[in-house]
Amino acid sequence: MLSARILSLGLSLVSAAGMVLAAEPRAQSTATADVAPGIVRIVNQQGNEFSIGSGTLVERKQDVGIVLTCAHVFSDGVGDILVFFDGGAPRRAVLIASDDKNDLASLAVERPLTSAVALATSVPATGTPLVSCGFGQEGKLRINRGELRGQVTLKDGESEGVLELSGMARQGDSGGPIFDAQRRLVAVIMGSDGEVVDGTHCEVFRPFLAAHPLTPSLTSRLQQLARRSSGDVAVAFRPDYEATSTEADDEPKPPALSTIRGVARYGNRAAAGASIHLSGRATRVAKLDEQGRFQFDVVPRGSYQLTIDAVVRNKMRHGERSIWVTGELQESEIELKLE
Repeated sequence: MLSARILSLGLSLVSAAGMVLAAEPRAQSTATADVAPGIVRIVNQQGNEFSIGSGTLVERKQDVGIVLTCAHVFSDGVGDILVFFDGGAPRRAVLIASDDKNDLASLAVERPLTSAVALATSVPATGTPLVSCGFGQEGKLRINRGELRGQVTLKDGESEGVLELSGMARQGDSGGPIFDAQRRLVAVIMGSDGEVVDGTHCEVFRPFLAAHPLTPSLTSRLQQLARRSSGDVAVAFRPDYEATSTEADDEPKPPALSTIRGVARYGNRAAAGASIHLSGRATRVAKLDEQGRFQFDVVPRGSYQLTIDAVVRNKMRHGERSIWVTGELQESEIELKLE
């Protein structure tokens, strides 16, 4: 990330390396209906694996909309993309462009259900009240209210194109909007360290959008995808726009627990006997058996990182993978490839 202390907040079974589970939002965060239009939930499905983020509808062209989000939702590949609007079925989407350096991505989405939001033309002054929004890991819209602390800069004083808002964001909020008081899009959430929310600001994302317009070929591809069913993803990831207004009002829920099974290999060779580490909401260490298989029991729902260092063919090999634990027994086997 551009700011070393900021955590990546995308949720995924396959996501950026080093992803850490963020703390829950503070009690001052609220969810209100007047902010909801234009904010979307994004699901990037690759087989049985998903990456989850948030986004904002920034343009409408007849039956096609353009959604602005973050690039790290697609850092491990682009699969079937679904966009969820308030009160409707999920819409198919295609990736228009991504910018890993500035953590931006734009999507073309079929038949958007709301009007596009306005874009800010410049970064407001330090101390200006702003709000950041996203759907988090549970799909509940929340709003962090804070004020602009300033911009992240390089050692020589040059701006990195990132602003800092007081407060915090959750995993799954990545790509969500940061609005000013006039509900203009000022920045796109890229991460949080629990004290500030970092976002790529308008002076960077406006040129990005202008450089990657919607093309007839993308529109044609989107029309073809729109005929396909979204299957069970519509039920599993539908966001809740009527979530409770504060974190303090939420009913406590018992932790959902999973058993994680998998195998670690270098090519066709098993990484037998090595230790594999699971880190995140819970921490576990397990030994690989002779076939390179491992198992972690009683793992709470959440985002985790699997890491392993093993000697294979007389050389130290490293492997890592981020996973999203659903709270149910994982039917598909996780494969961890060493390099």
